[in-house]
Amino acid sequence: MPALALLTFILFDALIKSTGINIDEMIADEMNSLKKTLGEDVTEDVARQELVARGCELMLTDANSINKLAKRDKGLFGKIKAKIDECVKNIIKACNSIINKDGSIKSGTVSKEAMLLKNFALQMRTMWNEALKEAGESNSIQNTSEQSQAYSEKKTQYAER
Repeated sequence: MPALALLTFILFDALIKSTGINIDEMIADEMNSLKKTLGEDVTEDVARQELVARGCELMLTDANSINKLAKRDKGLFGKIKAKIDECVKNIIKACNSIINKDGSIKSGTVSKEAMLLKNFALQMRTMWNEALKEAGESNSIQNTSEQSQAYSEKKTQYAER
């Protein structure tokens, strides 16, 4: 199955399980909702695209959906995980730039939001790493990305000194 079709299938499956509504009803509801918002009719394809976007959001934070993707398509999973790892690394780098070595927040910065963002990023990375382990792939994809992350985080810490 092509990657986009598989991803769409997994996303729709996650949406169905989270809402209890079948996909045809969701598409019809989305078409009606978009018509109210936009003031004009939209195609079924546009409604599907909106649902795919919503499903992507769900999949990034739903452990069951992540596990299912890891088991069904390790290649696609690895690509998405690599992007998530990169995003998490950038978030941590940004947070580290406003956090002192003792964990306190540098004056003049937004503290609570930065810590929440950093914690969310770490939780997301953990879910994706756990899914990789459950899929039986605790090999090169995870080890390489974790080693790279550890190196980048240490490099960032040394640069701040």
